[in-house]
Amino acid sequence: MKIALLVHDFDRAGGHSRYVSALAEAFAREHEVHVFANTLHGRLPDGVRFHRVRSLRASALATILSFPFFAGTSRADFDIVHAQGFSALDADVVSAHICQGAWRTARRGEGDWGLRERISSAALQHVERWWYRRAPVVIAVSEQVRRELALHYRRVERVHVIHHGVDLDEFCPIRCERRRPAMRRALGLDREKFTGLYVGDLRKSAKALAGLLARVSDLFLVCVSRSNTREIRRYARAYGDEGRLSLRPPTGDIVDYYAAADVFIFPTVYDAFGMVVSEAMACGLPVITTRAAGASELIEAGQDAVVLDSPRDVDGLAESVRNLMANPSRRQAMAEAGRRKIERYPWSRAARETMRVYQEVLDGRRGSRAG
Repeated sequence: MKIALLVHDFDRAGGHSRYVSALAEAFAREHEVHVFANTLHGRLPDGVRFHRVRSLRASALATILSFPFFAGTSRADFDIVHAQGFSALDADVVSAHICQGAWRTARRGEGDWGLRERISSAALQHVERWWYRRAPVVIAVSEQVRRELALHYRRVERVHVIHHGVDLDEFCPIRCERRRPAMRRALGLDREKFTGLYVGDLRKSAKALAGLLARVSDLFLVCVSRSNTREIRRYARAYGDEGRLSLRPPTGDIVDYYAAADVFIFPTVYDAFGMVVSEAMACGLPVITTRAAGASELIEAGQDAVVLDSPRDVDGLAESVRNLMANPSRRQAMAEAGRRKIERYPWSRAARETMRVYQEVLDGRRGSRAG
């Protein structure tokens, strides 16, 4: 089978890119795999062919809207064209990694939201509505996204839910144990300092994280994000807790930060899946997240992780953190249960389920020709 995978940027450390990298690596063992992207960071999986796609990089909106016109892929050239969101004009399968309509709804009331961001998000919502209504087959990365596509775009047919996987060798407790002492020294953390970790877009959690610091006075919080940090700094400064907040840029080896932490705290207002949740669980970290993260569908709340019903329940978030701080045996039990649960979701599982979708597309194509 000749497969084209399209993604705006290919970087194994990024969300959509990690998904494409995992699928490409799995499929290349038996099929001819081509990756189309504007940029390539890091190593391409063995046997995968890379095609650089021009796009306008003036803004995220310009990149998304221009990329498909330069990609030049066609169903006539490949057995399967698999696009990540709106990244191809002629795709067989489209993976929905976000629903802009749902994100816009969740974003309301979450701090600063500039005019440019509002216009960009509204434009992308219109593009998505058109795109997902016409896409032949859609893969939603969670049941949550499947429901959102139906609610916001009225897309209900031929939608398959395939949860993201996790690299169980890269993200594992043994690796974290080995790295923990050196990373805590690098962060200036003594053995007794209880440390929470957040990884991701700060627009989704800044208010809750700053409120948590104000309520739990002996918590040290590390945030790893490419987001603008102005908002969370302002909140933390207002609460007088900026000294217990460490803001770090993205890294290609996020395992070091999982290794240094005592708990993973992810009070997101919206996440189609939230790969960082499954990564933290795989590393053997106890996790606190919310129902707004698609990954929470995989979790038995209270056993595999703590799942808050509302991302704005800062008092509940603080109580959950304090309970884990005070109970090392519960932290350990939850960490072990989380690792066992996420072991059911390796990337090989996602690849098998995706290949079944491809085969369904090919079978349908053959059937239409025979008819």
